[in-house]
Amino acid sequence: MVNQKGAISPRAILVVLGLIFFVPLSIAWMMYAGIIDFRPGAGVNKGNLIQPPVAAQLPGTFAKLDLNERWILVHPLPRVCSESCLEVLVGLRQFHRALGRDSGRVGLVLLARQENNGVAEEAEKIYPEFNVISENTGMLSQQFEELADGDGVFIIDPLGNIMMHYPPDPDPNEILVDMERLLQYAKTDRR
Repeated sequence: MVNQKGAISPRAILVVLGLIFFVPLSIAWMMYAGIIDFRPGAGVNKGNLIQPPVAAQLPGTFAKLDLNERWILVHPLPRVCSESCLEVLVGLRQFHRALGRDSGRVGLVLLARQENNGVAEEAEKIYPEFNVISENTGMLSQQFEELADGDGVFIIDPLGNIMMHYPPDPDPNEILVDMERLLQYAKTDRR
């Protein structure tokens, strides 16, 4: 490959250029043909993407909240709010404040069950931007139960689809990263 003068032979250059071109091309073809089974990771989202998105059965009280064409974070409240529950509420408050000027594009909804013992009032003391809905019919709670045992935080898109879920003790920073990305790329709620 190297001649007596120390220069690389033209044939070696041609072989290297051929390898640079054909090796990636052949790998791509093998991946396409299924010979190499490579799947990229689940994605860059921090929450669990619900595939396909589920149309939320929103109770009539949602219409009174002026949440049309807004992203909605829904947190079903437990029957008894322990210290960890209060931490989640404070985390959601911090998340909403961290959105800054985009906070008006995101609504916070706490879904209270009939037998909540003062949890809704406590939540409104923590952050007045919480929209507390007492659900009588249980349709939305039942949907959340089917999707993820009813615990955690859910994101509903402006079209009314439940599209993402976070565990019962979510990291507000992870929700913030996902929501900022959604708000950046969403076209349905541009004003």
